[in-house]
Amino acid sequence: MKIGLVTCASMLDQVRQIVPLIPKDQFVIYPVLPCCLFAISGDTIRNQVDKSVLANEATIIIYGSCHPELNGLLDMYCDSNIRKIEGNNCWEMLLGPEQVEKYLNQNSWLGNKAFLTKWNKEVSESFGSDTRNGKVASSCGIKELTVFRFENPQPDEKIVKREAASAGLPYSIHDESLEHLRNLIQAAVDKVHIENESRITLGLSPKPELIPISLLETMREIIYIIDKPGKEVTFISPIIEKLLSITTKEFKLTFLSTQNKGGYLYKKRTQIISKRSNFIADCLQRGFEDPLKLEYQIINGKGECRWIRETLSPQFKADGSIGAFAGRLEDITEWKITEQQLIDLYQNEASLRHELETQIQNRIEFTRALVHELKTPLTPIMAASDTLSSGLKQEPWLNLAQNINKGALNLNKRIDELLDLARGEIGVLQIKKIPIDCIELSSDIIQYVDAKVRKANLRLVFEHDDKTIFIEADPDR
Repeated sequence: MKIGLVTCASMLDQVRQIVPLIPKDQFVIYPVLPCCLFAISGDTIRNQVDKSVLANEATIIIYGSCHPELNGLLDMYCDSNIRKIEGNNCWEMLLGPEQVEKYLNQNSWLGNKAFLTKWNKEVSESFGSDTRNGKVASSCGIKELTVFRFENPQPDEKIVKREAASAGLPYSIHDESLEHLRNLIQAAVDKVHIENESRITLGLSPKPELIPISLLETMREIIYIIDKPGKEVTFISPIIEKLLSITTKEFKLTFLSTQNKGGYLYKKRTQIISKRSNFIADCLQRGFEDPLKLEYQIINGKGECRWIRETLSPQFKADGSIGAFAGRLEDITEWKITEQQLIDLYQNEASLRHELETQIQNRIEFTRALVHELKTPLTPIMAASDTLSSGLKQEPWLNLAQNINKGALNLNKRIDELLDLARGEIGVLQIKKIPIDCIELSSDIIQYVDAKVRKANLRLVFEHDDKTIFIEADPDR
């Protein structure tokens, strides 16, 4: 039976030692970096699980529940023969919960060869004595760096001593058996065998069908393979000639080299190739598998500028080591054009909005200035006409003075309304509503116009009952 093992890379050496001890099955290892040191996304784990589920009859997860998305992720594979071994973290899987509890009660900081060598840089940057985490660990009562020997060759004591010194702790080294982890893996293997036999008994396929290759060939994506040293492109999809008007030969000559200025021309060529080369070197040195994602522009064989989205990731062999690198190129020019159009539309809208706001503000300022200019000569006219109306007794001068005064008052009211209009346009006109007695309000209005009514030889009659009626309104407005 072919079984995929999706394992935390911190236990990769231990899993490799155990696999030959279970000879009945064929195992393929898919390592994932430990989330205690690296920012591992759920997509990264899902990518490895996907590979295992598609390529194997069963999958076993050897990864702790320390990743918050793991349990929810496994629920997505309800129809697959997949099992997670017991243990909340790598130490419970390696030592067993009781042993881990014993060491933690002794205030030990647990470590193994992988943490001391392969990821020594990350451990020092995260938990060194001069770091915040290191100071927190020290303040929490950590008393010792406890290192375990599982693998062969065993960790060099000089390395252990150096790491303990950087953390400001004493150290001890313990020999531990892999029996607990072997039993967990063996139990999971037995369960996937039972599940596989049950599916066969029920007349079901022991393994879901893979996506047809013919379907993959119709996808508008370019696949390429780089050899393990990262120096040569060993495969490129022939569809590149159709999508980018570049021959496979031109691509191979120009994809990894900054010397050849042939058909695959980058904008910012040196930076892109440098990022790709550094990623490959990191993978080979420390086992990174989080894909590299790039977006850049090229000049295709027709001289057209095209946008490319590239994804590059290591491909692992059955023993969990890197065998090659696989990449995907996607032409996203249309998407980029649409994105730029949206940006341009937004900027145009912002510009129009700013212009409109400026025009409104200019109109408001003009209205304020106009009101000021009109009020200035109107004030003495109102005062003079009011004095004349009060002092004159003879016609027609009295009537003329009263008309001047009435016109001035009306003009002043119109000017105030013009200012109110400007205030309302910018939202600063305040309406202060209070309860108002309608009868009292009507009486005030009648008293205000009574003189004009009498002058017209008319009589205004206001009839109402004794019931008080209130409304919410601004008395001045």
